[in-house]
Amino acid sequence: MNDPTVDPKDARPVAEVVLFKHLDRVFHYSVPEVFQDRLEPGMRVLVPFRNRLRTGIVTRRLHRADPAQLKPIQNLLDSSPLLDRSMMALARWLSEYYMTGWGGAMKAILPPGLEVKVGSHYRVTAAGRKAVSESSRKGEPSRGILAILEQSPRGLRLEALLRRTTAGNPSRQGGTGRLSRSLSALVQKGWVDETNVLPRPRVSQTPVAPSATTVRFPDGPVPPPAFLPEDLYQAAGSGRFETVCLEGAPERSRPEVLGLISATILRKRSVILLVPEIDRVAGWAARIENGLAETVGVLHSGLSERDRRLQWEGARRGDVSIVIGTRLAVFAPLLNPGLIVVEEEQDPAYKQPESPRYHARDVAVLRGAHHGALVLLTSTSPSVETYANIQSGKYRAVRLDGQRSELALSPTVRIIGMGGQSRGAFVSRELLAAVAERLNKREPVVLLLNRRGFGGALCCRDCGAVVRCPRCHVAMVYSKQSRQLTCHYCGTVTAPPPVCLQCRGTRLEIVGAGTEQAEEFFQAKFPSARIARLDRDTVRSNGVSSAIERLNRSEIDMVIGTQLLLTGPRVTRPGLIGLLQADGAFQLPDFRAGEQTFQLVRRVLNFSAGGEVILQTYHPGHEAIAWAMTGDPREFYEKEMAQRKALGYPPFARLAVVTVKSLNESKARAVAQRLGEEMKRTVRLGDSQPPVQILGPAAAMRPRLHGKVRCQILIKAPNSRILHEALRAGLNAVRSGSDRARVWFEVDVDPQRIA
Repeated sequence: MNDPTVDPKDARPVAEVVLFKHLDRVFHYSVPEVFQDRLEPGMRVLVPFRNRLRTGIVTRRLHRADPAQLKPIQNLLDSSPLLDRSMMALARWLSEYYMTGWGGAMKAILPPGLEVKVGSHYRVTAAGRKAVSESSRKGEPSRGILAILEQSPRGLRLEALLRRTTAGNPSRQGGTGRLSRSLSALVQKGWVDETNVLPRPRVSQTPVAPSATTVRFPDGPVPPPAFLPEDLYQAAGSGRFETVCLEGAPERSRPEVLGLISATILRKRSVILLVPEIDRVAGWAARIENGLAETVGVLHSGLSERDRRLQWEGARRGDVSIVIGTRLAVFAPLLNPGLIVVEEEQDPAYKQPESPRYHARDVAVLRGAHHGALVLLTSTSPSVETYANIQSGKYRAVRLDGQRSELALSPTVRIIGMGGQSRGAFVSRELLAAVAERLNKREPVVLLLNRRGFGGALCCRDCGAVVRCPRCHVAMVYSKQSRQLTCHYCGTVTAPPPVCLQCRGTRLEIVGAGTEQAEEFFQAKFPSARIARLDRDTVRSNGVSSAIERLNRSEIDMVIGTQLLLTGPRVTRPGLIGLLQADGAFQLPDFRAGEQTFQLVRRVLNFSAGGEVILQTYHPGHEAIAWAMTGDPREFYEKEMAQRKALGYPPFARLAVVTVKSLNESKARAVAQRLGEEMKRTVRLGDSQPPVQILGPAAAMRPRLHGKVRCQILIKAPNSRILHEALRAGLNAVRSGSDRARVWFEVDVDPQRIA
């Protein structure tokens, strides 16, 4: 803030800057005269930081008496602010709530490629040439560097110099730090000149990317949707904030959403539409294109960096008034949002897995409150948290009429207990007979199994050991097509070992079943059947829609895939849908397992067009499965909420998981132990009812990932304020300690999964 003791005549401009780093603090720099008339909050600047030029965002301008003590801003990268005050405030909230640096939150909001990487260029001086000629120690590293630079009169950038110094010497690969230290010493001696090389600014002033879709809205007022309350239609784009949960199958809710979008655009307000999967973006663009007149932008991780920047900039300039995308589209910088839609709000894909670990649904509600927008959450089966908000009156529920008759057109449902099947079988006798019957009748068959690959793991029958990733210590998945083992966490790929790595036994076999093994199994049982497999390993752009449409046109007989299938269009012909593992969530120690099973079964029932649904499970009597098939799901929600209240889980408590990581196992455990003690000490000083629980530290369910040992602490608190107080106190104490070198922390507030 401005210094009140300073005479305004003597005050000089200072900029408060947040760096594009996960640092929870701001830095101050003096503003050179050349930038004083142009610099505004929300612009990017290049500033010196730890002997390097770093990219930052100006958060505000100040005035101080003696800015000469501060380092000056080196370059102004933008002609207009990238972020307005509301978006900078959103970044600040993200950093505080999700316990990450303000700069990291800024990077999450901005498109990729805006952090300018300043290169260093080195050239040998006359004194350096003299030192080379006079040096008698040929093996000295600095002499080798000088000799290489002497051969390049124009000098070399750091990357090129690194390639030349390590050429032919693999043991020195990756020695950037060592080379930088040697170069710094040579610069200090005056033997080498160092200059900064600035790339061109990456923000384009060109129109929105041509991949945007132009659609037409009818002239004049659009009649209100048939099933929505009139006041909801009037609220869209009116400037009144409200959060509404629209309960119903996607096919029922989408026409209503289109009507609300039309109403919002007619009121000159913009729209953000979030979907859980990239595959749904094109479908929504096509639906809007059929009847409505605006330019639609898209934002998702499947776009190139350039296209994401162009789409983001188009939204910021007002070139588009509708943005469709996945969770990152919640940060679309539209000028005046009047409607924010979150389709299938219960989907865990809305939770960001990396820092900042935000939940797009919750960010959507926050943005709606700030902009006076209608926030519409659509869902077949709302999350328990959303149901609790409805019960408390925070959200309003609108249930589309006739959902029970719409629910899968009332298919015949059979629950098959797998306990009586032969050992190792993943397909029951009943399901196999049902598949044969449907294929004979030329009716469609869809089989769902939420695991890719040929099998779960390569296991030794002698000692029971499975082949694990050396970096992550998780079982690797075997793919018969590539004949390789793959770690689906870090991507490590290796050939299967000829013998067991533990006992040297030779009886290795695949255990568990994946989509690839299921495809091979059914193709062997039904050689004439036309079978398609759909999972992350096979899907391409629009692959989900294409496979189901081919099945609906009878071009193929069967589709085998993961839950990715459920993101596409519905099956339109009665047939068979088989869920090979309806209770897979129960295998994980997760308090949301019942909710996830309930939602999965209801999605499968809604996906059906009648016919028959077979659910294979080891828990045929579980209430989550039984209630999923009833017309009124309120029984499940009330029972689930009662259990969570008794056990202290959301929505009756706030959770956070802190993961402590280190290459050194003893260091990870010691720091995690101290962190837990510091948080417990903070909690004891307070007086919260119910009390805060600090559980752990304990080994994470995946105790080793990407080569690092992982310890985990779970915090349960009655409210957000107490949760954050405990987290901040504990982390601040540990981060200031001398034992935290080479230790990393991950904080997940409101985790979707604890395991």
